[in-house]
Amino acid sequence: MARTHWLERPDVRIRYAASGCGPALLLLHGFPTSLELWDPIAKVLAKTHTVICPDLRGYGKSKFTSSAFASQMCRTKMVEDQLALLDHLGFSSTVICGHDRGARVAYRLALSYPERVSDLIVVDILPTVDLINGFDWFQAMNTPDWSVFGSGEAWIKDLLAHDPDLFIHRTLKSWTERDHVWPLEMTDVFIQAFRDSFVRDACFADFAAITDFDYPFEQELYRNRAQILSRCLCVVGSNSLGQSMQTVESSWARLAKQLTIEKLSSGHFVPAEAPHELFLTIDKFLNMTNRNGLSQLAE
Repeated sequence: MARTHWLERPDVRIRYAASGCGPALLLLHGFPTSLELWDPIAKVLAKTHTVICPDLRGYGKSKFTSSAFASQMCRTKMVEDQLALLDHLGFSSTVICGHDRGARVAYRLALSYPERVSDLIVVDILPTVDLINGFDWFQAMNTPDWSVFGSGEAWIKDLLAHDPDLFIHRTLKSWTERDHVWPLEMTDVFIQAFRDSFVRDACFADFAAITDFDYPFEQELYRNRAQILSRCLCVVGSNSLGQSMQTVESSWARLAKQLTIEKLSSGHFVPAEAPHELFLTIDKFLNMTNRNGLSQLAE
C-alpha cells in the first residue's frame, strides 16, 4: 500500500493514499472495507494515472466530528469530501471508479458535477432508486446486511459489539466466490477498523442515510431526467448481485447513455477477487497501454 496522508476538513478528517503520475484516477471502496481493498490493483493503475484511494467518511480511519451520524453519512457529504480531496491535490477532473458504497458516491458525483468526471466506473451495484424499488423478500434473504444495519436496533448493535471480527469474516466469506482466499493483512485492517464503535455506528448511519437522504434525493434526479454525461463502465461480479444482466443493463441505461457492461468471474468484492480481470477491463475501457503492469498483479 502507498503511504497514507490526511485531508483536514472542518467537519471530517479523511485518510487517503496517492501514488503514480498522470491524470487522476479516484478509487472508492465500499462497505465494510477501507482503501486497502484496492491494494491488489492500485500499484498497476499508478503506472499511467495518479491513483487516489481515500477511506470514505465513517470507514477505515476517516472520522467526522458531528454527532448527527445519518446526515454525515449521506452521499452528498461523501461527494463533497472527494471534491475537496481533488482540489487539495490539484485536479480539476478525474476518472472515478467505485465499488459498492464507493460506486454510489462515484455516480452521484458524476450526476451532480459532470465537469469533474472524465470517465465513470461502477463495480457491482445497482443505482439506489432501482435497488430500493426492487427490494423484496427474496432480496432481503440474500442481502442480510440491509436487514441488520437498516434496522438500527440497539440489540443488534450490542451483538456486533460482542464479536465484530465474526461479522467481518462472515461478510467477506459469504460475499465472495468459494475458492477465494483473503490476504490476512487485508482482513486484519478491516477487522481493526470494525472493532471501533465509531465505525460500526457510522455503518448503521450509512444504511439509514441511503433511505432517509439518498433515495429521495435521487428520486428527484430521476424525475428531472438527470443523465451521466461521461462514459460509464458497469462491472458486475458473476456470482454477486442476484440480478439478471437485463435488470442491470436497464437500470444503468436510464442514467448513462454511453454505457458499457462487463461481467467478471467473481463474487461481490471484485477488486480483491479478480484484480487481473478488473485491471484488463479498466485498461480496455480507458484505452490505456500499460501492459507492463500485468506481471505485477501476480507478485
